[in-house]
Amino acid sequence: MMSSLRSALYTCVKPICSYVFHVLTGTDTHEIEGDGEQTRITWLPDEIWFRILIYVPAENLQRLKLVCSSWRKEITSNKFQALHLERLLSIPRHGVIAKTVLRKRRPRAYSVKDYRTSYLNFELNSEHERIHSHSMQLEGLVRYLTHRCHGMQQSDDMEIHVNDSCDGIILAEVLGYYSSENVIMLLVCNPITRCYKLLPFWNSPVRYHTRWRIVRSTSVGRYKIVGLFESLYSIDCHIHDFVLDKQKGSWASWKKLCSPRTASCYFIGASLYANGKLYWLTKPHDSVERNSESCMLSLDIATEKLNVTTRFPEPYPTTHWWYRSQLTSNGMFYQMYYTYDVSPDRPDKMEVWVLKDLDNPVWIRHRVISLPAHGNFVHATDSQSAATLATDTKLIAILDGDNYLVFTMDSGARMFMCDMRSSEWKEIAMDFREFAVVHATNDVHHVGSLISWTK
Repeated sequence: MMSSLRSALYTCVKPICSYVFHVLTGTDTHEIEGDGEQTRITWLPDEIWFRILIYVPAENLQRLKLVCSSWRKEITSNKFQALHLERLLSIPRHGVIAKTVLRKRRPRAYSVKDYRTSYLNFELNSEHERIHSHSMQLEGLVRYLTHRCHGMQQSDDMEIHVNDSCDGIILAEVLGYYSSENVIMLLVCNPITRCYKLLPFWNSPVRYHTRWRIVRSTSVGRYKIVGLFESLYSIDCHIHDFVLDKQKGSWASWKKLCSPRTASCYFIGASLYANGKLYWLTKPHDSVERNSESCMLSLDIATEKLNVTTRFPEPYPTTHWWYRSQLTSNGMFYQMYYTYDVSPDRPDKMEVWVLKDLDNPVWIRHRVISLPAHGNFVHATDSQSAATLATDTKLIAILDGDNYLVFTMDSGARMFMCDMRSSEWKEIAMDFREFAVVHATNDVHHVGSLISWTK
């Protein structure tokens, strides 16, 4: 029976491996049997198999481990997993994690059970731009943890917010895990290998904004989890060393970092990790105009030193200029503005500004893109005010370096893509009902990996 199972699995995966082999080598390997051709790949040396498997997605490698013991040994080796992850991180990003709606009831009448955490993979180079989504099954994992591990029934108000992803490992908040409103349970998991750990719950004071990040510390297997809490007139930072191979109970500790005296900031904005540091955009409390200035908050991961850079001006300090989103990609911050030539009721351009030098921040105008005056992008009238566009249009991702901007409109029911090289706008077909706009966590880039640990 086991031999039949392996034979069936081998028959299923052989075409995949053969195709990857031909792509890598540019050669054909066939043998003639009777009147037909049969692909012959069983003779390939181990080095060739190693090269082929490096290019196979992590979710498929999980199945290939069942083919034979030699493949399982190869796929589970530290060398293979490190090289596979390195290749994934070197290619342009084409996917994000977001909340999508499973089914539609009354208009806008959803419960938590209608949502699912999905990975969205974009195909933007084809004739018809489209998106493929698949569930990450985090909701099922949380149900298992609450019912099987703790003997609790899942609350209808329980929600999962994915905050970050690093090396294929997801960091998520599980809200409503405990009855207290100020308690947060953090879930660290790899959806591919189904490994998970629950961090100690965090009993926080009343806060206005909270941001969580997970970044690699020194090597694969050692990470730092950082929580940034906005209080009334300051920002508190807490950090946790997360080591995959540590036994349960020996890693449940948090450190509170002392904020510098100049950290009189509020409204934690977008963040990115570069050059061994975490950076956040924030706002100073005593800014004369709401949009006139910004601050840069940085955390050195190695020294765990928190610092605030000198304030720097926004591109448009007055309220006549509207921007909707701050996102990060390619090691830079991006900010979008809707501008106009004639009237604020008729915005006709979108300006893309970037912040490249993170230690001496200055906003630089990157691109100016014309907005479609007619067509599907403007759904109600021939023109909209900048305020309306800023409210209804949400930038959710910057993909392929910064070649593509992806937006949602109509409260998450439709999606558009802008090619920044040609300023061309296209609608993207979605294979799900719509985005769960209120509960969505956008621009969390993710790649599948084989990293695993003892539960």
